[in-house]
Amino acid sequence: MQKHNDTRSRIIEKTKSLLKTTPNITVRDIAEACYVNIAAVNYYFSSKENLLNIVMKETIDDLKATVQTAMEKLPKTSGTEAALESMVNVIYSFAIDNMGIVSYMFLQPDTQRDSSNLLVEGFFEDNEFTNRVFAEISKGAGIEDDETLRARYMLLFSSFSIPILIQMLQESSQSSRGIAPLKDPDFKRAYVSELVRLLK
Repeated sequence: MQKHNDTRSRIIEKTKSLLKTTPNITVRDIAEACYVNIAAVNYYFSSKENLLNIVMKETIDDLKATVQTAMEKLPKTSGTEAALESMVNVIYSFAIDNMGIVSYMFLQPDTQRDSSNLLVEGFFEDNEFTNRVFAEISKGAGIEDDETLRARYMLLFSSFSIPILIQMLQESSQSSRGIAPLKDPDFKRAYVSELVRLLK
């Protein structure tokens, strides 16, 4: 049983690692990276789509846990602006480090419906994560109206989605024009600063 779990976990972790750099992976790529045959991948996950759904869900859960941990590590006296900046920094860095997974979620037609469901469940349903972010935005901006608070939260989400989508499209078309690369540290500092200013 332990070997079964170890193999299954290794396949999930290797798939995450492969997707970080490229969204177009095959079952053969996954099997070769894990030193197993294609039949083993299908045995543990039934299909590539099931495996990728697990990877995407775990990636979303990892992001939420990383954001919460970063915010909990802040000193109690740091204030809302620092909490928002910490959250924005973590999400920004996480998206850059997992660009292949993000690209797969947004640009692969065969997984868009499942990806959309995972994003809605993870970031838009009532849960501990969204409640924590809502509380920080409410405190920082002095917003008590639920509709305004949800609109501000939507602004935060879209502020990440659009630049990342532009970056992915630029990379796929190999265009050098448009916004600065998201990996540029100067652009990142300016972007995070402006986004935090909008949220306040």
